[in-house]
Amino acid sequence: MESLLDLFAARVAETPDATALVFAGERMTFTQLDREANRVAQYVAGRGLGPEDLVGLRMDRGFEMAVGALGVLKSGAACLPLDPVYPSDLVAWMGADAGVSLVLTNTTEVAEDVRLGDAVAGQPEHAPDVELRPGNLAYVMYTSGSSGKPKPVGVEHRHLAHVFAAWDELFRLREEPLTFVSVIGIGSTSSSPTCCARCSPAGRWSSRPTRRWPTRPSCSPSSAVTAATRPNWSPARRRPSAARGSCPPCG
Repeated sequence: MESLLDLFAARVAETPDATALVFAGERMTFTQLDREANRVAQYVAGRGLGPEDLVGLRMDRGFEMAVGALGVLKSGAACLPLDPVYPSDLVAWMGADAGVSLVLTNTTEVAEDVRLGDAVAGQPEHAPDVELRPGNLAYVMYTSGSSGKPKPVGVEHRHLAHVFAAWDELFRLREEPLTFVSVIGIGSTSSSPTCCARCSPAGRWSSRPTRRWPTRPSCSPSSAVTAATRPNWSPARRRPSAARGSCPPCG
């Protein structure tokens, strides 16, 4: 099965000047996104980070969020999303617990973070030479901690590939003339999993009501998402020497 990076590279080659991102009335083409992500990847790789390393992403919504995430994946490293609205002590604990040595940001709240614009300045526009395997980490999420201490969940590249394949089949993306599909959420009932998305015909975008597609028998996105985790992943397993402190109070 092709990886997310393989699929993206194929789309860049097929439709280099097509719109890849839209934010605040501005557009970014696939070629532009690819080049900017490559710059991020070069910076991350230049810091000595690669497969099985984690890079924190503390980003406000915008182009830089997508550029940063894609760039980290292209470097071979994995992403650790850090929402800018999280309390600073929680962010610091998550970073230490996961063994993160680099946090990229487009905010100015944390002095130790590296601003994305500064990181990519002067970097080459081609991707670094990285050997990725399906079992390498793609990103790590922490649970909310509502039932105690937040717990890390690791997602591998092969898991992402399966999830995207399920979405592709569910939304019939190769069949419908859609320019954008924004996944809002995935939910399921005991009898019929469903997936929601807001979409637009080619060349138009509107905030019309969400469409729903019932899951076809051969497609089970909720199962794919449930399975899209690395069993028993923990920072200690990945990096025994990682600094791990006590969790701050969580709600």
